[in-house]
Amino acid sequence: MTFRIEKIKLHNFRSYKDVLIELDSHLTILYGPNAIGKTNFIEALQLVTEGTSFRNPSWADVVNKEDDSTSARIVMSASDEQRVRDVIFEVKSNTRTLVVNDKRVRSLSVFMGVIPSVLFTPDDLLIVSGSSEARRVELDSLGSKLSKKYFQLKQEYKKIVAQRNKLFKDEEINFLLLEVLNEQLIEYGSALIFQRIKLLKRINLEIQEAYSQINNRESLNILYFSNIFSQSQEGLNIDDEIFQTSLIEIKELFKKKLEQRKNDEFIRRISLVGPHRDDIIFNLDNSNARTFASQGQKRSITLAWKMAEVKVIEKISGSKPLLLLDDVMSELDGERRNSLTHLVSEVAQTVITTANIGYFTQDLLDQAKVINVEELIS
Repeated sequence: MTFRIEKIKLHNFRSYKDVLIELDSHLTILYGPNAIGKTNFIEALQLVTEGTSFRNPSWADVVNKEDDSTSARIVMSASDEQRVRDVIFEVKSNTRTLVVNDKRVRSLSVFMGVIPSVLFTPDDLLIVSGSSEARRVELDSLGSKLSKKYFQLKQEYKKIVAQRNKLFKDEEINFLLLEVLNEQLIEYGSALIFQRIKLLKRINLEIQEAYSQINNRESLNILYFSNIFSQSQEGLNIDDEIFQTSLIEIKELFKKKLEQRKNDEFIRRISLVGPHRDDIIFNLDNSNARTFASQGQKRSITLAWKMAEVKVIEKISGSKPLLLLDDVMSELDGERRNSLTHLVSEVAQTVITTANIGYFTQDLLDQAKVINVEELIS
């Protein structure tokens, strides 16, 4: 069953003093001028669904400083018609506390996925146009929502790469320790590559469908680059036969590539082989979208990726996530706006912010809950 967020209460959070907002079960639209606090509300919803913020703030920064406040509190109520889930996010003395149904959450890995959410902000255009790290982070974030094992695997691999890089910086390298770290690198790195391939295959199916609904004049698919498989920076189609490889075969390829790059690593004193150097290429009409796509196309690709995330979460977990779209309409033409707005209200409970309510048709506005943010903070 899918949890639907019914209401959220903000106390001393960012620009909000004391606000109670009830959400529509399908589509809620928040509008108002820029810098009024729309994104703050989106951040609050992300905090009570993911436990983290895309802004990566110091926790003291989220506290409204009026009246010498020292704490902030977000309370969310959700239900799936059979169960109730109440989440409290609180900041005191620059410390974050999460409580679910009166039980304190001790680990973020336990909290992730309780009520999953998918977030779009304008910064997410970096998924297409930014560095490979932005794409890896996005993919691993989705994997972590879906599986605690994925989250732990990613964390362990990150630690091993950091230890290995630190070892390379020593004047005299401890080769016995390096051998141990190499074995761990192969073990955890191969497992992470294997999980990424499985997840990308699912995403590729969904992103093609989602993009065609936003813009049916172009075709989109995903290419995957891993230096375990290929030296080519252009990537390979995620459905290619090479990606049918078993985990055991991936380990053998990893081990061979590590041996081939051994001298390069000693010279450069950094880890050069493994999934920390993977990349995802968005192939738009057989061209790399990072280089050739317009801003509108990049935004459409990013939105299609987010829609694909929603579908993958639903198919794997059996429940739909909350979809959060912050300033989604700018830089889309009228046709794409219409396609998107009719699509999102069907795929999941959705919250959209906008500075221009005129982007939406009257028919859609009549079906949605429309909130003027200026009235909330006045």
